[in-house]
Amino acid sequence: MPSPRRVTDTARARDRETARAARASDREIARVSREVAAVNSNVRGFFGRNPAAGRATGAPGPVERAARATRVSQPTVERVTAHGCAEALPSGMKAVTRRSQRRVPPAELARVRAAVYAQYEHRSVPNLDSTLEYLRTPSVVMSGTDSPSTYTWSRTTLFRAVHEIGFSFSRGPNHYDVARENPSVVSQRDSFLPPTKQYRDGGRTMYYTEETWAKKNMSVYRSWTGGTLRTRMPVPSSKGVRLILAHVGSRETGLVSDAALVLICQKGSGDYQEEMRSEICLNWLEETVLPKISCGVLVLDRAPYDLVLTPETAPTRSKLRKAELAAWLESYTVVQQDWESGWQQTRKRAEMKTVADENEPAPRFLVQQLAARFGVSVSISPVAHPDLIPVEMVWGTVKMELKRGNTRFSLSSFKDLLAKELDKITPAVWAK
Repeated sequence: MPSPRRVTDTARARDRETARAARASDREIARVSREVAAVNSNVRGFFGRNPAAGRATGAPGPVERAARATRVSQPTVERVTAHGCAEALPSGMKAVTRRSQRRVPPAELARVRAAVYAQYEHRSVPNLDSTLEYLRTPSVVMSGTDSPSTYTWSRTTLFRAVHEIGFSFSRGPNHYDVARENPSVVSQRDSFLPPTKQYRDGGRTMYYTEETWAKKNMSVYRSWTGGTLRTRMPVPSSKGVRLILAHVGSRETGLVSDAALVLICQKGSGDYQEEMRSEICLNWLEETVLPKISCGVLVLDRAPYDLVLTPETAPTRSKLRKAELAAWLESYTVVQQDWESGWQQTRKRAEMKTVADENEPAPRFLVQQLAARFGVSVSISPVAHPDLIPVEMVWGTVKMELKRGNTRFSLSSFKDLLAKELDKITPAVWAK
């Protein structure tokens, strides 16, 4: 014996199929009726424009001739012509659906929103059927007056209601959307945007840098194939050597000429940023990048190797010994005035750490110190904002072309292909 839930689901599906067939039949009848009206009107118009046509039938006027040609009565031809049925047809002969005049009360719309939110709070994915169950349970979702609702819901009405309050059946917010609402990320964004506007208003060029990775044996996932081995690229089974790629560019210049950084990773898996050390990045910037972008603005992301603090502004570490912590307080002259002589031994380490944390110097990064020698300002972009780093879109374009053009699967040919594709990123391509 089938379960009651299965019987209910089967009946509901059968009702939906019946309603769908009825609507299709109504649309077909309406379409045929409009086409018949159009035929009558067109025939009447033809005989009106061509008085000599159809006289062999013996009918004197165009109305009579149209009635004999279409085999309908003369009053029908006159009524169709007089009412302008054919002229009133919408373009494309599409059926005109009548919009329901039923309006859901605002209090009930609030209950719908509360029902959807309640399902997410209970870790349940909402749909029309589950939301209907919530709305039909007075104790679960109450109206704005905190009294049970007597409103009668149907699936169609609920479908209209969820659209009316702004919901849609689509992909929801991703991790970027969630991160952007984090207070610390909001603070980063507020600190990044105003200086960026000032730099641009001052006519300074904004240069963006970003790193990515690529593998020697990368190839396209899809291509025209006949299902045989003759329509397959000989891609090696291994993913091949992994490379770290870094570059810098701007809207005015495209990618800066001869400024690419290509490193061969020692590990084939894991986070490639573990192999991108601060010393490598600073050496690349000093020798290859900064001399070519003097007086510009370099925009960096928040990679760990970009945010290495200078020794003078490095905060106190939690693992510092008591003597080291005392020496740090003395070097920064933040020893409390009311501390007695010999405080290095009498004061507790936790008390020293609290004073050190309250007097941490303003952070300054090694990359800022290096860029200042070339007259370059450094701006740190906020987390989870790839739209503020255009070079990320450039890397997407380059990597797709690498997949399409990589047919030899050797390291030397891959490097040659990479250099060729990087040269194609001109200011016109960047602007796209």
